[in-house]
Amino acid sequence: MQSDKTNFEQRRKLLALLGTGAVALPVLGLTGCGGDDSSPTAASLQDSASDAAAAMEDTAESAMEEAATAADTAGEAMTETMEAAEDVVEETAEGAQTIASDASSAMAKVDENGAQAQGLGYRHDATTIDTSAQPRYAAGQQCSNCALWQGGDAEWGGCPLFAGQQVKATGWCTAYNKAG
Repeated sequence: MQSDKTNFEQRRKLLALLGTGAVALPVLGLTGCGGDDSSPTAASLQDSASDAAAAMEDTAESAMEEAATAADTAGEAMTETMEAAEDVVEETAEGAQTIASDASSAMAKVDENGAQAQGLGYRHDATTIDTSAQPRYAAGQQCSNCALWQGGDAEWGGCPLFAGQQVKATGWCTAYNKAG
């Protein structure tokens, strides 16, 4: 204990003589008086630095592997989400078609004797059109190939001229305009 106290006092005196420049001695791994071997050498400091660098490199590699795994997982989740969304869109479209066909089958059919049908010269069967009374009619014209037809391949379908009612695919009126 006594020798430790003596070493401490000797170092303190040396530091007082050397001034603030002596503060760098322990940092640089140099020892002051007494030849204390507990101070790190340059080689041991270099080994410690190499060990720390290797540990940091291992940590960085582990972090990169974890990030890659997370990215793969996120990519798989995104793919699954997109597939689920496509399924929902398909099911919604199919449901809308079913609703539309159910609604169109529930709509009333145009009465050929109704005022609007009479005014437009509408007939359910275009082949029965009197060409002397309707000179605009030409063979082959019918609702299913008119630009206003909204029935697709159905036998009966919508027409904006007869809102809320259906016209027959084989029908015709003076508003006929070839689809195209």
